[in-house]
Amino acid sequence: MRNMNDQRNSILSKKREALIKRESKLLSEIEGSTSALNKSLNKTLKRSLLVVGGLVAGYAVYKVLSSKEKPTKKGKKSDEKLAYKKSSMNPVVSFVIKNALSLLVDTLKNKMIK
Repeated sequence: MRNMNDQRNSILSKKREALIKRESKLLSEIEGSTSALNKSLNKTLKRSLLVVGGLVAGYAVYKVLSSKEKPTKKGKKSDEKLAYKKSSMNPVVSFVIKNALSLLVDTLKNKMIK
């Protein structure tokens, strides 16, 4: 009888040890996967925030530079002045947006790489 109990205890101990090893292996796999997922998520969120920030900054610059002045008088002269201002500002606005935003994006990309 005692021999049989010892044999059962031995089998149960071996199974327990095998299960404990398997548990620790699975826990380490879960921890590694979770860590990799967190890194990937943080990287994606940082990139998204930088892109959104760049877009908001670009839109703000565009709005500031292309703000419309409402004419005080309705007449041909004020309409002509407004049309002249718009036509003279368009190349400047497009130049600033094109170059400044591309520089901003390049700078942000370089910061993300490092």
